[in-house]
Amino acid sequence: ENARLGTIVQWDDSDQPIVFFNSQTPNTISALYRDRTKVHENVKTLLKSQVIGNRTKWELDDYNSMSTDALLVKLEYLAQRSTEKLNLPEYALSGDNLIKMALILLRARANIPVIVCGEAGQV
Repeated sequence: ENARLGTIVQWDDSDQPIVFFNSQTPNTISALYRDRTKVHENVKTLLKSQVIGNRTKWELDDYNSMSTDALLVKLEYLAQRSTEKLNLPEYALSGDNLIKMALILLRARANIPVIVCGEAGQV
């Protein structure tokens, strides 16, 4: 039993990119990742191919240094189907939380049950 538990990857040790079809812009994708220096070149090439305009200045987003507002915009881009401005309360959103919320969204859209445990705070 303990040997089997040792094979479970801890959340802090995982760093696989998650590729999403965007809800607001059909036929486009986004990738979420913890460390942009570990994103495979093929994923970078795929994301760069969507850029309209000057591709030489394109770079991967750094979710660890993005503002809460920028992270919320990214989450809306992934999850919200309309482009209407939402009047939401302020969220304490981090890059780590963005990835967790995206994983919950993927599972919910696939009709996989989701159980959320833990604490939630306010700004």
